[in-house]
Amino acid sequence: MCETKEFEVVEKILTILRSEVEKTAEKRRVAIRDKNFPAALALRAEHHTALRILEKVSEAADVADTVAALDAIGGGDPESAHGRADDVILAAVPREVRDAYQRVIDRQDWWAAAC
Repeated sequence: MCETKEFEVVEKILTILRSEVEKTAEKRRVAIRDKNFPAALALRAEHHTALRILEKVSEAADVADTVAALDAIGGGDPESAHGRADDVILAAVPREVRDAYQRVIDRQDWWAAAC
């Protein structure tokens, strides 16, 4: 129950941040159209700050989702848990990391993995 509420709060925060990013971008376009370059420069800084905050909150939400998914893996079946944990972790990392992981597997004569 608590995790659901936290998820809802994070989603609301992300929605508000996305809206602010869009608003500042639109205000900047209007300032440029109106040739109000000092305002456009100020809005550019505001827009980039909002984008950085959105990225950080988004990354934190992704980490929280990954941790929650790993914590939800039960005990009793180590092979299945290993496979699910690999899937969760590999879904959370960039493609380059997944590719590197696959290269490690490819270099082995055999690989212990759950199906």
